[in-house]
Amino acid sequence: MKVFALFSIFGVAVELIELILSRLGIHTMFLINFYRLVEFECFSYLYYQRIERRGYKDILQIMGMLYFLLWMLDVSFNPFPKEYGESINAGTNILLIAGTLFVFFNIFYNSKILISEYSLFWIGIGGIIYWTGTIIIFTMGNEILKMGLNYFDALWHINWIFTIIANICFMRSFWCKIF
Repeated sequence: MKVFALFSIFGVAVELIELILSRLGIHTMFLINFYRLVEFECFSYLYYQRIERRGYKDILQIMGMLYFLLWMLDVSFNPFPKEYGESINAGTNILLIAGTLFVFFNIFYNSKILISEYSLFWIGIGGIIYWTGTIIIFTMGNEILKMGLNYFDALWHINWIFTIIANICFMRSFWCKIF
């Protein structure tokens, strides 16, 4: 939970920095790219800590390394983008959803208590709600922005709804006694 708490503090800091930079007229897409890398690696680490079987741990490690390589490749071509990295953001969401479901099945089959007693369950539920809800925003964000700022603004408000729901689930995870 310490890693998740640090990740949560990091997320708030990134949001504050993005707000300040955007008010100054500075593009913040490079921060979003960096945040997505940290997000993926933190969730992969949390999942790795929870999985007990070596083969499953190996799969998570391979996913983490593969994602890092793909992220480096994506960022190396445009380190300071002015648009969303739609493909890498969509890939992040899809891999995080798959990893979360993978861990859920592992917990479900190996647990003798309710899955909702695990903090990782609430973290995963919050993540799945956010990642599935925002995948359209992240994959079509540039196209929607071309339609007009009003459309993108409306979509971004929907993003906030998913963010709030996810954060409520994340807060609930801190009340659980089992990681």
